[in-house]
Amino acid sequence: MLTTSHTDATEHANDDSGSDATEHAATIAVLTTPAFDAATDDITVGPCRLRCMKNELWILFKMNEEIERRFRVPVSLKQLLQKYEHTRFDADWSPTRFDAGGASKSWSATVESISRCTAAFQKATDATEHIQCQTIATKICDYAIALVRKTPVYCSHEDVLKLVHQFMQNRTYNLAFIHLLNQACLSEYEDGTFWNLLLWNSSQKEACLRTIEVCMDAIRNHERHLQRRMEAYKL
Repeated sequence: MLTTSHTDATEHANDDSGSDATEHAATIAVLTTPAFDAATDDITVGPCRLRCMKNELWILFKMNEEIERRFRVPVSLKQLLQKYEHTRFDADWSPTRFDAGGASKSWSATVESISRCTAAFQKATDATEHIQCQTIATKICDYAIALVRKTPVYCSHEDVLKLVHQFMQNRTYNLAFIHLLNQACLSEYEDGTFWNLLLWNSSQKEACLRTIEVCMDAIRNHERHLQRRMEAYKL
């Protein structure tokens, strides 16, 4: 399968307006070096755009289907912006849903809380805990608004929220790849699952594991990139 020389977390602009909780994250370009003289093609797996050999497209297509099935962002950008607008001119607004001390969290602690809540949302959706999902989504909105209120008044708060939402999308993809990687370690696979397709092909399974590693490395790099961009707005 593909090997990698390095990754490049280059974000491609896309229009987030009017999207819902299944909207797609910006693409991360992953620079790869397929076998010499092999017929190649581009394919997107999660947020990662890869160049691979044509005979590998079908399995990477299946991998992408599995990743997209688990792409569950807690709130859409539209919902996040609407929630912020509702509190924008409310001088008495406070994040009452935070745990003790939540209102005084530092910038980095607030970003980490958004990351943890995104992970908790995935577990809640797996367990079909709908009320808990809604509670987590509301809490994430509060954290995002608290983050915006830590930025100078002259900054574009919409831009900050867009970055927060991209951070959530990136984290959701990271969790989807982690889940797929964990499933590979099971002794038995359920019928119809991705790894069941590779049950009798150990070399292709190893190649897929390398691809997952490449994608996760690109996603981690992109997370750091987004954190730096958000911190540029910090007071």
